[in-house]
Amino acid sequence: MLDECIFYLKQSIALISDPKFYKSKKVSVRNRRVNQECKLKLQLCAILSQNQNHSEALENARKSVRLSHLMFKDMEELC
Repeated sequence: MLDECIFYLKQSIALISDPKFYKSKKVSVRNRRVNQECKLKLQLCAILSQNQNHSEALENARKSVRLSHLMFKDMEELC
């Protein structure tokens, strides 16, 4: 069951990371995409950790932190 969740989360991350998914180049749209991708990566991190795949979970957690930093920079730019 967890393997199926991992599969679908990875597919969702690949879909949302595709530049064609959000066609607008506005900062607010990019912020929404980054926010959603960050949440998906954290969910994937939790499930990978439950599945005893801690190294890949840590990698996704680090990517999520980088995305959240990007999101804060975008918010600062919007202000």
